[in-house]
Amino acid sequence: LFQEAVPVSHIALLGPTADIWSDYGFDRNPFLLQPWYLHALWQAFCHIGILSDYISEQVLTGAKVQGDKISMGKMDYQAILLCDVKTMAPKTAARVRELTEQGARIIALGELPALAPGLTDAAGRDDAVQKEIARAVQAGLMKYAAPGTDEQASPAALMGWAGQIARRANIQPGVKIDPPPAELFYNQFRHKGSDLYFFANTSRDKTLSFTLTFPGSAKQPWLWNAEDGTRQALEPDRKGRLHVKLSPLASRLIVMEDEKPGATPAENPEAKDLKRMPLRVEDGWHLALLPVEGKPFELQLPELKDLSGIEGLENFAGTIGYAAEFFVDDPSAVYLDPGVVKETAEITVNGHRAGLRWWGRDPVKIDGLLKPGKNKIEIKVTTLLFNLMLSRKDDPVAMYWVNRSRTKAPLPSGLTGPVELLYPLK
Repeated sequence: LFQEAVPVSHIALLGPTADIWSDYGFDRNPFLLQPWYLHALWQAFCHIGILSDYISEQVLTGAKVQGDKISMGKMDYQAILLCDVKTMAPKTAARVRELTEQGARIIALGELPALAPGLTDAAGRDDAVQKEIARAVQAGLMKYAAPGTDEQASPAALMGWAGQIARRANIQPGVKIDPPPAELFYNQFRHKGSDLYFFANTSRDKTLSFTLTFPGSAKQPWLWNAEDGTRQALEPDRKGRLHVKLSPLASRLIVMEDEKPGATPAENPEAKDLKRMPLRVEDGWHLALLPVEGKPFELQLPELKDLSGIEGLENFAGTIGYAAEFFVDDPSAVYLDPGVVKETAEITVNGHRAGLRWWGRDPVKIDGLLKPGKNKIEIKVTTLLFNLMLSRKDDPVAMYWVNRSRTKAPLPSGLTGPVELLYPLK
């Protein structure tokens, strides 16, 4: 869908390419490090609903002012941010001045451009850059201090700094996110008159709750299911907000369309209130373990636990088949939540495939799969390879990636639950 659609961005970021080449030569790595905030800035703006693209001087010189937007090829931007750009070609500086005079919003963060690249007529070319930038400042080029040490130490502080810049420069978000979680990733596209909004929780452990307000949109919001191709009309609250709850690693695709639902929009699935009941397992869990290296073996657990905490299984990697029998008095449960899974789970109830948990922590639908009395559940879990890599002390490739990891201890592994049945409230 995204390949068919046209991406939407709100601001363009220009980094100090010539300065980095001058200081480091033709090395790609410093582009992520100089200035320190260059690579982090897109993320801070993304958290507050503002999307950005990185541009070059060549792209900038071809920019045009179209109404209140700055057009570069097929993309339109509200503003251009110069990120501590000290060195700039004279023709680029001249274009910055021309765009500013035509009403473009251009913001210089940190230092103003004052040098030209190259040694030929260096003094004269430096002077030309300085004069053009001075005229641009007179025409309205804005200058703000670059983010400092507080913002460097805290992603939340950098997000707050980005919000201040957006308010000062009147940069409008593509969607208002309240409150803006630092773990939220957002992207936006357009496709045949429809607006596509993609939201993903990048946290592995934290559930995010927030509201979305789509500015000036009279279109109908639809929730699209990217797994099965179905869609569901959503109904905003009285203030026009959509309430969203994203479990760890979950995502939502919301599409704003002209088409209205034929009947009253369905209840917002994010707001569903379900009764949770723990699975009553009769004789514990039987595990059939198939390691990536080594022979298959079996294990019996009275209750679910993290396999990395069991002696001898610290470095296990592979698949684990969990099986158990459980009893229900009321078979009307509509969902089953396997709880915490490290990492993917294929769920089968009474011989019927219920679903695959490979992203997020959304429950799987089991409507009609249960029966009164005894039932059987099977959950096939596939782990990551990280814990196995920890054991390969003599493998330089494995150790290279382990040493780059934030953690050197075994990661949680397997199904830790709790496994719960979800019933509609009566």
